[in-house]
Amino acid sequence: MCAGIILYCPDCEKLRENITGAVKVFSKVYLFDNTPGGIPQEKSAEFRRLGCAYAGTGENHGIAFALNRVMETAARDGYEWVVAFDQDFSFAPNMAEEYTKHTADEKNGILCPVLWDKRRGYRKFHGKEGTSELNYAVTSGSCTRVSAWEHAGKYDEDLFIDLVDHDFSKRVRYAGYRLLRVDSVLMGHESGIVEPRKVGGKLIGSLADLFRSPLLGRLCYRKTVVPMRVYYTNRNMLYLNKRHKRYGGIGYESYDCRGYLSFFLLFNFASFLRGREKARILKAILSGVKDGRRMAKAAGSYEIPSAFDGR
Repeated sequence: MCAGIILYCPDCEKLRENITGAVKVFSKVYLFDNTPGGIPQEKSAEFRRLGCAYAGTGENHGIAFALNRVMETAARDGYEWVVAFDQDFSFAPNMAEEYTKHTADEKNGILCPVLWDKRRGYRKFHGKEGTSELNYAVTSGSCTRVSAWEHAGKYDEDLFIDLVDHDFSKRVRYAGYRLLRVDSVLMGHESGIVEPRKVGGKLIGSLADLFRSPLLGRLCYRKTVVPMRVYYTNRNMLYLNKRHKRYGGIGYESYDCRGYLSFFLLFNFASFLRGREKARILKAILSGVKDGRRMAKAAGSYEIPSAFDGR
């Protein structure tokens, strides 16, 4: 089992700390750098001295491109399982040991941890053993079987960023594999740019923890809306709904939505209200919808045979 870490303008001090932990438990750690121009040369040299393989092109090609390069390299080196991380993770020391308990079952395609963003108090870890079968796994911290990645068609590089993990998770399931959360593994992971509310934030967070309510928990912090991410979410949602048409669409689970109309209201309308750069956000929505329709028109629907047909 090896690990791959995708970099984009990382905090190199925090990264060094995580790499130090990762090289102790994984037989190989690959770094793929999406930072324009690359991280400072002395830092990449330091990471190589720690035992990592470092690669990059000096350009940002998107998360899907970087993940595919890591998976390809790991496959050439003979690895059957790859744990992917982005740079905002906190290393879980028991990860490799706990994941290995579930790698023998050939139908397990992705293993993932319990994720906890300490800035969002409602995602507390309650500590339990065993596994839980999921429909979707966040890429960071997930351990993917190389043969499942190949059979599912690899990561879609046309997406660049956003919904890459939703798309890939569904295709892995179409191929007949399971996605399992290993409940004994807790990994810290920061998602998005958020800050706690100064007035009432702690009280709301405590109530969200008490009632274990993600919806209530969203009220305890302010999220920074990035117009670029609004664009890619809109574009990729329309494109992927066409690609997944024969399987019922990509779905809107992570936005607590059941259809495009509710997604548009709860994501786009909310983004516009919460965001500070309203003109740029509106432009991102309109551009994303326009480009998503164009991509969807040119795209075909997925046809993914089961990896276990006839077995």
